[in-house]
Amino acid sequence: MISEGLARLVPLYGSAALEGLKEKTVAVIGCGGVGAYAVEGLVRMGVGHLILMDGDVIETNNLNRLIIATHDTIGLSKTDVLKQRAEAINPDVKVTTHYTRFNQESQSLIMDANIDYIYDAIDSLKDKVTLIVSAREIGVPILSTTGQGNRLNMDTVCITDIFSTTYDPMARKLRKYLRTNNIESLDVVHAKEAPLKDSTLDFIASNPFVPATAGLRAAQYIITKLMEG
Repeated sequence: MISEGLARLVPLYGSAALEGLKEKTVAVIGCGGVGAYAVEGLVRMGVGHLILMDGDVIETNNLNRLIIATHDTIGLSKTDVLKQRAEAINPDVKVTTHYTRFNQESQSLIMDANIDYIYDAIDSLKDKVTLIVSAREIGVPILSTTGQGNRLNMDTVCITDIFSTTYDPMARKLRKYLRTNNIESLDVVHAKEAPLKDSTLDFIASNPFVPATAGLRAAQYIITKLMEG
């Protein structure tokens, strides 16, 4: 039975496809500006179980881009606030949270779970490689995100194979490690825009538009793949 909150999705996708999403589990690793918007899209599409992992708390400098960042949530863990938001949107959703950074020590929390899809929204290149390689080893589909900071234009955000990306320093480095691990393809959310280069900055600049677009594109892609089976 499709809930009233999802009723307007039925003409677009059909009841059977939406019922199927209720049985799916998606892990979102990294719940920052990009990952949190992916969670938003997945919850509002009715995915039944979400596994969220992030070791950070919400900070004042998240207010410009993080959907769960308000002056009331500063200092709280991103995973806890996302869980509360998800349950407020869809009381039927099951949310498992891991308030820790994904790395070699914590990866069993994800890899030992029964997951249908993984979304990699990690910033750390080393941890990103660990996640991608581990997902491939156990045969779980994964979508990754490359650099979204220091960009202006949300209309450049697309999904493509990492070996076709341009203007992306993170993707360039990641390709090297993927080749080392004999990974020849990987779908990524990618911004086809050269990042801002300003040697005076000691932080990554961002706006509300590019991370949100990346997260929602990721959610749509994952939903499509889950519905395709």
